[in-house]
Amino acid sequence: VSESARAAAATARTVRSDAEAAEVVARDPLEVAEREVQRLSAEVKALGDLLHPEGEGLFPPLVDAVDVQSGYEAALAAALGEDLQAPLDDSSPHHWRDLGAFEFDASLPEGSKPLSNFVQAPSALARRLAMTGLVFPDQGAVLQKQLKPGQALVSARGDLWRWDGFIASADAPSPSAIRLAQRNRLTQLESEAAAAREIRAARFAEYSAARDAANAAREAVRAAEGDERRAEQALIASQDLAARAARAAAERASQLASLEAEIRRLTQSVEAAEESHRQ
Repeated sequence: VSESARAAAATARTVRSDAEAAEVVARDPLEVAEREVQRLSAEVKALGDLLHPEGEGLFPPLVDAVDVQSGYEAALAAALGEDLQAPLDDSSPHHWRDLGAFEFDASLPEGSKPLSNFVQAPSALARRLAMTGLVFPDQGAVLQKQLKPGQALVSARGDLWRWDGFIASADAPSPSAIRLAQRNRLTQLESEAAAAREIRAARFAEYSAARDAANAAREAVRAAEGDERRAEQALIASQDLAARAARAAAERASQLASLEAEIRRLTQSVEAAEESHRQ
């Protein structure tokens, strides 16, 4: 029984060692995932605070209601400029108003694409987007003469050609273009943060399973070592009992030898008496 208990305890210690090693291995990816979540969360908060500072005003700007494909922020900013900062709320001193579709042909020059193909915006912006075409930088000057009153052409990098002859090159990004790029970056960061949280949850589940297995292995070692101690105590008690029994047997054997010697002596005395009696 003692040998079996020792073997069981040794096996439990091996299992515990493997489980603790697996726990350590599972902890590292969890810590990496946690750091990534914290990093992305900090970026999301910082950029969110930048785009929406506390007390920024009663009327959110139109730019915050616009979704533009990545890479076309400068084009939209060139087309609308500071008008992107105007709100939709008609209680604001300056705002956007939805006038519905045009009642005349507002088609753009052939070779350009409506900017609305790359922008999702409130309907109040529909007329402006319909009157703005997206072209390559080398097309703008050529197509500018074909523009109808109110129309404009923009390039993805932020160049502007207007129907009245006004031209603006994309030498520097406008505040609106920067804000649009930041909003797209914020959306991307929020998506990355959500994915990072999912990864962290998976890593935490893996670590929790490894930790529970390690705890179970530690408990199994404690139980096995308890069984081992009890078996050793039982073995010691058995050995002590056997030793006492051996001593008692030796004492009885010694007594028996003494009695046998006394019997032999008495027998000899009886025989000697009998011989004397005969004589």
